[in-house]
Amino acid sequence: MVPESQASEFVEFVRELNEIARSVMVEDGAHDAMYFLLLPDGSVSAKRFAAADRPVGDAYEQELVAAVTRTGADAVVFVSEAWSADPDTIPDGAGAGDAPGPDDVLIVAAVDRHGTEIVIETALISAPDGTVQLGESEEYADDEYRVRTLDAVRRSWRQGLP
Repeated sequence: MVPESQASEFVEFVRELNEIARSVMVEDGAHDAMYFLLLPDGSVSAKRFAAADRPVGDAYEQELVAAVTRTGADAVVFVSEAWSADPDTIPDGAGAGDAPGPDDVLIVAAVDRHGTEIVIETALISAPDGTVQLGESEEYADDEYRVRTLDAVRRSWRQGLP
């Protein structure tokens, strides 16, 4: 079990990354898909995801688990523009972007090896002039919002891999 203070620090770190990601969206109108590894020595490693074909979730999942296994990271946070949809509307074997009426969102999703999870989703509204307006960020903890892209990382930690 992770001490509550350590879990709180992790959640605050994720919230700070969300604020930075929101600023990037406003300034640039886009955000590269990237991830952050929290390493055992306390350092943070930031990486852009390798380019991937749609649906990108499987490719991102494999890249994340490889990075976590290679580095022994204790936590991972990923930030990306994404589609969001009610899980019941997503066709089998497809992504949220294949569901009817998906929402365009900025997602910041994180998990640590102790099971602390947080997802922050921000609605994105593209204006005709190319700018992006942001909706309110909604925060979800633990089992309120499942991000499949993190499943392989969760499995590797349950199996005791670095």
